[in-house]
Amino acid sequence: MSSKRSAPPTPGSSEKKRKVLSLAEKMDVLAVIDSGLGWSATGKKFGLHEATVRTIWKTSEKIRQSVRESADVSSKVASVSRRDPLLEKMEKILNRWISEQVDQRKSNVDGVAIREKARSIYDHLAEKEPSGSSPAPGFIASHGWFHRFKQRFSLHNIARTGDDADEDDDTETRPVFTIMKLRNLLREADNLTELFTDQDPIQERSIKFKRVVDEGLIPYKETLRSMEASACQKPITAFFKPSPASTPAKKHSTPATPPVTTPARQPVTPATPDNTTLSMSSVSPIPLCGFDDPDDTDKGESHITPTPHVKCLGVYLSADGSFSHHITETVRKARGMAGWVMRTFASREPEVMLTLWKALVQPLLDYCSQLWSPHKKADIQRLEAVQRSFTKHIRGLHDLNYWNLLKTLGIYSQQRQRERYRAIYIWKVLEKQVPDPTSSALQPHLNERTGCKCSRRTLPSKAPGRCKTLLSASLAHEGPKTFNSLPKNVRNITGCSVNTFIYGLDKILWTVPHEPPALGYTAKCRTSNTITDHVALLDRDARTGSSGGPPRL
Repeated sequence: MSSKRSAPPTPGSSEKKRKVLSLAEKMDVLAVIDSGLGWSATGKKFGLHEATVRTIWKTSEKIRQSVRESADVSSKVASVSRRDPLLEKMEKILNRWISEQVDQRKSNVDGVAIREKARSIYDHLAEKEPSGSSPAPGFIASHGWFHRFKQRFSLHNIARTGDDADEDDDTETRPVFTIMKLRNLLREADNLTELFTDQDPIQERSIKFKRVVDEGLIPYKETLRSMEASACQKPITAFFKPSPASTPAKKHSTPATPPVTTPARQPVTPATPDNTTLSMSSVSPIPLCGFDDPDDTDKGESHITPTPHVKCLGVYLSADGSFSHHITETVRKARGMAGWVMRTFASREPEVMLTLWKALVQPLLDYCSQLWSPHKKADIQRLEAVQRSFTKHIRGLHDLNYWNLLKTLGIYSQQRQRERYRAIYIWKVLEKQVPDPTSSALQPHLNERTGCKCSRRTLPSKAPGRCKTLLSASLAHEGPKTFNSLPKNVRNITGCSVNTFIYGLDKILWTVPHEPPALGYTAKCRTSNTITDHVALLDRDARTGSSGGPPRL
């Protein structure tokens, strides 16, 4: 039994095309309707649908108006608008000008030059128009006109530069990158990435998102670096004052003396006669931040707004001078990474857990710790809690407390780790391996009896107590104090690699008592767990023969 439904058209079959009626055909349809024939009969006569006939009847007034205004009734468009004769004349002249420029192989025939030439030609033709004629409409040589002009005269090989690289739509000029705008965009992208990282409960997803965003921003960062490099490449003579001979002479009252017409700024050679020493009398100071007047700094595009925390090179600087916010962020990131490790890896063997801890979690706690190492016991306990929570999951060590756990695993506490890094950094400063962060205040002092020690500045006596507390916990004060408390044989290590000093330092640190403050251990821990206090008490016990150690709370 054959199906009554028609088969679908094959891809190669011809599809029904839409029929377009000319104005003459529409007038014939209207004439038949006016003669009294119905809509259905009229449609059958012309092969049209009844709805099409109804539409033609409804728009009869517009059709007749178009026929009266149109020169050709066989046209299939509603109406033909007449173009401005000045515009047509201008385009013909412009086309000849472009041909001449191409024949002469001019290199500046681009969209900007063509549009500028079109405006000048049109204005010139409009001025020649007789005064009695109607005023010529304004012509702005828009992007849309330029696109249609190329289509009318088949100009497809015109070189386009600058903002005319995309002339497909009649829009304003495309935005361009400036150094300030690109910096702000990259800063907003970093802030958005940090927001996603902070709010995403899944650590691995946020890490993947941050990696993808960082890879996508690489081209923009390279563009910013190139723009900054090109902006900084100025001739060296721009930073020198002109010599008296090169400055223009002032006009005197004597008319017989003609004014000197030398340039206002000439390249000078600010050097001594032997050309070996720079003459600083000819050097002018470079203005700060590009402003000649300090009062003009608030006239720039951006203003510095106060904020409680600022992130610089991965470290949050707080307005109160402390690093409490950075410590909070460090604890949060370390806990998130430790949780990801526990969810991802099933093994709880000591070797696996310690390897993952040292490779993934410990670097987050160590980054720039020489700078932000806390002095408050609450902050120290928060950092220790991360390591304590991770190590208690190690197989076979559940019955040990935190202090014995550190001895069994052979690892330092977080407090001892940060003090160790500070001692290593001070040794590097004394050995001239790293720059001195205190403007040459950290200097070695050699003595045959006491050995090598590092000098440090005293605290200002008239400073507020809060400032003294911050200064006493800083690297410039606490670092030399920790280094000077080490034994003489460790401090005298010099002229070697840093690994040699670390080997000697670790041998001493494992002999120093190690009971860091942790939550739940405050009733048993000692008053202080710093290297300085422990070494001082060990020396006292060695002199007095006592073995009591540091006092407990």
